[in-house]
Amino acid sequence: MNIVEKALKQVMTRKGYAWFDGNKPYNVNIVGVRSGSKNAGLYDDNLYLVYRDDSLHLKSYQYQITTDIGRYYLTNMMNRKGGAILVPNQYRSVYKLDLHNGKYEALCQRNGNVCVYRDDDGDSRLDMNPDTIDCGMFGINIHRSSKFNTEE
Repeated sequence: MNIVEKALKQVMTRKGYAWFDGNKPYNVNIVGVRSGSKNAGLYDDNLYLVYRDDSLHLKSYQYQITTDIGRYYLTNMMNRKGGAILVPNQYRSVYKLDLHNGKYEALCQRNGNVCVYRDDDGDSRLDMNPDTIDCGMFGINIHRSSKFNTEE
């Protein structure tokens, strides 16, 4: 286990989250790490995948991503309560492989609720006020933004 994998496991364990590192292949840990920036539309976060393959060898991958709602949806809200920003938590068994907007495979929220902060002020700054937390089925999917690049 490398230093990043160890750090992820320590943080997840400290938070009381499950960490899958046993003798079962493809029991995948998917961990999104938000940068702390309050500016929407930046690919300044990281996604980590850590799992054991068929031979139980540990595999890990890191991707530069955004965990935030895009600027467009912050300023053009689809929900009267405001744009949705996923509340940090472990959402186990909530996602399944399915089509995002009927177009391409993604991890889609189909099997349970998640909690989001609602940002309703119409600007492009991320507001994560605990008083606005809303939980439910919102279609908060884990998907690519573009087939070709990482720009919003």
